[in-house]
Amino acid sequence: MRLRSILAIASFLLYATAAVVAVRQGPSIWAAEYSVSLPAAISNVVYGVQLGLIDSNVLAEFQGTFNAEGVTPQSVEKAVDAAARGDLRRGDKLTTTDGIGMGQVLFLAAAMRLFGPHLSSVSYCFLLLMGFSTLAFIGRYKDDRLIFVPLQFFALTCMLLTPLLTDPGIRGQVTIGGNRFFGILGILPALHLFFELADSADPGRSEARQNWALLGVQLFILALTLLVRSANAYMLLPAVCAGVFSALRFRDDRTERLRLYRKFGNAAILGIVFTSILIACVPNYVKSGRIGGILWHRAFVSFVMHPEWPFGNLRDVYQCTKYIPEGLQRNGNSDRNGHCIWWAYAPNQTRTEAEVQNGTYGPEYETALRRAVFYVIFSYPRQALQLYFYYKPEHILQTLKAALDWQLERVPPPILFLVAWQAVLFVWFVVVSAASTPFRVSTTFGTLALFFLFSTAPQLVAWASLWTSADLIFYMYAAFALLLGLAVQTAMRIWRAQLGSA
Repeated sequence: MRLRSILAIASFLLYATAAVVAVRQGPSIWAAEYSVSLPAAISNVVYGVQLGLIDSNVLAEFQGTFNAEGVTPQSVEKAVDAAARGDLRRGDKLTTTDGIGMGQVLFLAAAMRLFGPHLSSVSYCFLLLMGFSTLAFIGRYKDDRLIFVPLQFFALTCMLLTPLLTDPGIRGQVTIGGNRFFGILGILPALHLFFELADSADPGRSEARQNWALLGVQLFILALTLLVRSANAYMLLPAVCAGVFSALRFRDDRTERLRLYRKFGNAAILGIVFTSILIACVPNYVKSGRIGGILWHRAFVSFVMHPEWPFGNLRDVYQCTKYIPEGLQRNGNSDRNGHCIWWAYAPNQTRTEAEVQNGTYGPEYETALRRAVFYVIFSYPRQALQLYFYYKPEHILQTLKAALDWQLERVPPPILFLVAWQAVLFVWFVVVSAASTPFRVSTTFGTLALFFLFSTAPQLVAWASLWTSADLIFYMYAAFALLLGLAVQTAMRIWRAQLGSA
């Protein structure tokens, strides 16, 4: 039992080492963070500006560097280092309007306070939280469910062989510790919560307190994950399913049913408390209504995936060419389609340009985009059905296929070495487990399939691509790893049977 836990911890350490090598040898432009979140975090950590605001001179330092050198990994690091020296004159305090919510700035600031105002601090803090989550899972589950730890890190290490690392353009979009990769941090906490609600065992009082402490760690990390990457809210759905199925299972057992309700209620209260504490750290985002990411903007701009976009008379319905000269369009920057709806929004016709611009990605902006999404769906049902039942699923399949493209010649040799060791460790774990605690095929594959199924929801609302689907790609690689584990476990069972009959 102890050896299995040691192997599980070793799998995390191997991945953490590989991730550090990947971050150092494959620098990123931090595409989702460089324009707003990074300047805002440095403004807070170095210049004492309240979280959610940006010092105008810090922002000018970033913009000046990018205007002079372009946006490259080197220029982003240069801008961060220059602003982090702390010698800039204090400027005006500006409100952030990046549309990815408050969680990213909160995490970046915490990482820089802990490890210093450097880009590498972000990945280090991400891995630190992942380590805490791993220890909490190992502390709670020592039976066959423990396989999810080496399974996770074997799959994640293999993902370092994919274009997520080897393609510089994609790597810049989905950096380890960045917004579009952050959902990976929530996988173990979500699994922990799922198994807790599905568990029918009745532990003793001291063990129950320990279990709640470990679950509390996971719920805090999960709350942070969902604030950083709100698209990963689907991770709560498997836990809800586990709670519902457990309630049905115990419908004739009042004692067990009440225990389940207490467990569900306590977990919900803990999650709400942790979320409230984190939200309270960034009052400016609360005040401006920009707590989470922009759901309806992404849903609307995803209409460009249909080859007939813009449909019918939509260009006439949403007249915005005064401010967006090209109007609704299929090629180019699709975000401008969302901006077009905002400029055409009736209440904005009596507002100043500054007021309209300041409202971009705010709560009223989302209201306008939500109305536009449903207007398009009900006005053009054929195109909507084609979009959601053909074109978007097709993009999901294309994304998964693209994630299988290993370009090993671009992978740093240390990572190839660590992937090989991770494979050996995973097989070793399965061999050690096969004798006493083999994993249950139906339960393990069923859990993974459930998470994969729900992970397609954000891709169907918005769109699938290599840089927006890290968790979806993870579930695919985890399934492949689990098939390898099943083959090893089956071989061990056959071998033992032959030895017993000899």
